[in-house]
Amino acid sequence: MDQSGASGAALSVGDGLPIVALCLSGSERVCKLVDDSLWALRPADPSGRWSFSLGELVMHIADARWLFAGQLDGADYSPRYFVTNQPRDPGAIWTFRPGAPEAALESLQDGRAAIQRWLEQPLEKLWQPTSGTEDFFHSYQQKLRAAGEEEMAQAYARRGPASLARTLSGLVAHESGHRGSLQTLLRLQGANTAEAD
Repeated sequence: MDQSGASGAALSVGDGLPIVALCLSGSERVCKLVDDSLWALRPADPSGRWSFSLGELVMHIADARWLFAGQLDGADYSPRYFVTNQPRDPGAIWTFRPGAPEAALESLQDGRAAIQRWLEQPLEKLWQPTSGTEDFFHSYQQKLRAAGEEEMAQAYARRGPASLARTLSGLVAHESGHRGSLQTLLRLQGANTAEAD
């Protein structure tokens, strides 16, 4: 199959999945609008459940970039995370180490650079797993079985290791959702988000 574009140049993963770069750029523009005056603003959920502050949303978006990059690279980037505790119970309180707009934006950029390495890979690798996602697949399957979750382990085995496309799609889906929430909350505070669209 021909993997070259109209110019004859070899296509990259980023060429084949341009939504990734568009998503990352859009998120960065929105996150830059969360300045010191909005950083600690925490909306009240009508249910009474805990919710992210605007600053924590920015930090969470940055953390997730490192999470997905770590899966692709087969590396542990958790020391880069802002989050210090993320309980699985719905509505439970997450905790973050102290952050500020400048540090979060820097982490967003560094996390993007870690993802960018994969966007520059040849397009033919888009539907292939990476050595990192293969390692993650096997280790997670072992954890499920050790926890007695055999049915879940079998379902996970049927899916197989995540391809580059599946991992990048997960990144886009996660980041798009949180960016949409952040953008809406910023509009409610009177921020001009039109320039970030």
